Amino acid sequence: MMPRIFSKAYRIFRAGGFRGTYFALKRLRRTSHRDRLYTAWIAKYDTLTEDEREAIRQKIEDFDYQPLISILMPVYDVDERYLRAAIESVRKQIYQNWELCIADDKSPSPHVRRVLIEYARNDDRIHVSFRDENGHISAASNTALNMVQGEFTALMDHDDLLAEDALFQLAAAINKEPGANLLYSDEDKIDTNGRRFQPMFKPDWSPEAFLSFNLLTHLCAFRTETLRDVGGFRLGFEGSQDYDLCLRFIERIEDSSIVHIPLVLYHWRAIHGSVAFDSGEKTYAHERARTAIREHYDRTCTKADVIKGRGELHRTILRLETPPSVAVIAFGHTRCEFQLPFGGYNGAIKTILASEGRVFSALEEAAKESKCEVIVFVDAGAEKASEKWLEELVSRAVQPGIGAVGGCVVDSKGKVLNGGYVLGIKEGLGRAHFGYDADDPGEFVRLAADNNVSAVGIEFMAISRMSFDKAGGFDPDNTTNGLADVEVCLRLRKAGLRIVWTPWARMFTRSKPIVHEFENVRNLASKYPELFAKDPYYNPNLTLEAEDLSLAFPPRVRRIDP
Repeated sequence: MMPRIFSKAYRIFRAGGFRGTYFALKRLRRTSHRDRLYTAWIAKYDTLTEDEREAIRQKIEDFDYQPLISILMPVYDVDERYLRAAIESVRKQIYQNWELCIADDKSPSPHVRRVLIEYARNDDRIHVSFRDENGHISAASNTALNMVQGEFTALMDHDDLLAEDALFQLAAAINKEPGANLLYSDEDKIDTNGRRFQPMFKPDWSPEAFLSFNLLTHLCAFRTETLRDVGGFRLGFEGSQDYDLCLRFIERIEDSSIVHIPLVLYHWRAIHGSVAFDSGEKTYAHERARTAIREHYDRTCTKADVIKGRGELHRTILRLETPPSVAVIAFGHTRCEFQLPFGGYNGAIKTILASEGRVFSALEEAAKESKCEVIVFVDAGAEKASEKWLEELVSRAVQPGIGAVGGCVVDSKGKVLNGGYVLGIKEGLGRAHFGYDADDPGEFVRLAADNNVSAVGIEFMAISRMSFDKAGGFDPDNTTNGLADVEVCLRLRKAGLRIVWTPWARMFTRSKPIVHEFENVRNLASKYPELFAKDPYYNPNLTLEAEDLSLAFPPRVRRIDP
């Protein structure tokens, strides 16, 4: 145990030095506190009563359609107690129309064959194939896939657990969204003593986040026909075979057919040697993941380099063969003091001196005067910015499907001022991770990866001319109340475009954080009630009382409606 701890500590120190180690210890303290709260949260909101189980059974009887859900489980030399627990978690599902397809990858331990034969004999829904040779996890997964008969296939590791209503929730979502092709849920980890910890509360489908890490992971279910069409699991991607599969799968389907179930339906076993215990355990898997992302970009004709990001995350550097013309517009009470780098872009730099109530009107005029293909807005209070910040913003802003891009705004003390806007926080508008250290990865690593958000701020924003015109520019009704930037983002979202926040463009400012009047936010919310009712990029299990992405007591979603 101790050598592993020292090894992990050394990796952290080698990667981040004393500063990185400081933040790691700070995160550990915060995580421990959140895990204690999570234990109480589970007892209060995430434990089914017998009445709720009965209500679920009644719901199942009322389903128009009860799909056969196949659970695909490759097995190799797993501890007997964990294997039995995994299989039992399937057998205890409240939803009964399932099959468990197990492929043993020639495990050397005799107990594996004995246990699998025992379960297959006692439950005809359990199908087992014993491979003649060890081919590793991709080959074993394909063997299991060959046995699948269900319309949907869910993936499960041989030592993990399903929540007892996991398959019911999948079936309910399929009934609600009959066009669903891919479904995924929230998850947490479980230790050898059965203690659940470190929940991963995910956003709804977020393409940019997914290219930084495997957002889908567990529980993930695929329409079987398409799963076979893409060729199943590819050899050579062991350790990241699920990620590679998901990348190829999403290329075949519409984003609208990807369904997020915001409930913890999967418990990922954290034991020594597993990625759940330490994401640095299998470094080869991370490089294979980056290879899978590179190949995804090749297949989708996107020019990009994929390198190691922070920690075990992945970073995309988009390459533009023909750089667009760019207008950089700095605005505020004084002129911008730091040199605005222009790189290889053609265009112009303009500084606008305007009073607070006139900023958006002045920016609207400047944007209309500019004929450049991309407009970048920068707070004149900026003191410095990260290297190649302009390239990071512009290269994202011109990608298909993108409406606007915002960077990370940091104050003089190194604290985050805006990690992207969240709709509904504090009965209005919140800034994710406000006050966090800029070098902190944030909750659910959202400060360390590209994210899709509902809106970004004008103080550090890039938007293509096409998107700006599509949104109709800054609304005259909102140019005096400081919310015209948010409304532009909301209009772009309604038009089907995505808003991106990236940590790879960072601006340090001496300006104070923007404060929005509650009455103005309420008026904006009344214009877009459907968007303010639920922010798709903010999980309903997270609080609306603060900007720290902590747990909601109670959550805004239930496992079973009353």
